[in-house]
Amino acid sequence: MDDKLAWWNKKHKKYATESWVDKTSIFAEWAAEYFPGEGKILELGAGHGQDSRFFAGKGYEVTSTDFSGSALEYNLSKTPESLKNRITVNSVDISKPLPFGNDFFDVVYCNLSLHYFDDLTTDEVFKEIYRVLKPKGIVAILVNSINDPEYGQGEKIEQDYYELVPGDVKHFFSKEYMKRKTHKFETILLDSEGTSYKDTEKGVFNLIRYIGRKPPLPSLR
Repeated sequence: MDDKLAWWNKKHKKYATESWVDKTSIFAEWAAEYFPGEGKILELGAGHGQDSRFFAGKGYEVTSTDFSGSALEYNLSKTPESLKNRITVNSVDISKPLPFGNDFFDVVYCNLSLHYFDDLTTDEVFKEIYRVLKPKGIVAILVNSINDPEYGQGEKIEQDYYELVPGDVKHFFSKEYMKRKTHKFETILLDSEGTSYKDTEKGVFNLIRYIGRKPPLPSLR
């Protein structure tokens, strides 16, 4: 088994023991206020699927994805029959081209799933998000910040990108870095006031939050 996949499978088995794992995330409840009233949502790095279930409960059609087989198993097992017609669970490696058509989703949602890649891969990830979003579609992203207490720990791989312990790599974002990566989107909100249940327990309240919109198609007039 690929080392990265084995590491994530182990991580999700550990997450299964945490008190917060089935709670709708703080970020999902906040970000949903910026979503259109209906449509298709792609969640990248859905983990156990708690946010996907939250969105499906609001009437959205959700494609819930993760790289880890363990995460996908938990996601599927926790999806109630009442939501199975609104949630599709797929295996997706975010670091590779997304297996979806152009202009397909109304929302792309990424809760703590985009800060694991080097700079070049991160560029490709944002290009793919842009590609699969419909014009006027919304992207919602939460990532770790350069102000995180883990920043600078472990072995530096490149700027703001560290291997904290063997197998655990993390790319810490600044607001300026997020601006550069989202330059093709119209920014609705960008701040460093995000948190999660896991981070709140550690006293961390400075995650980078981003809400953006894919520009509309140009007028033919």
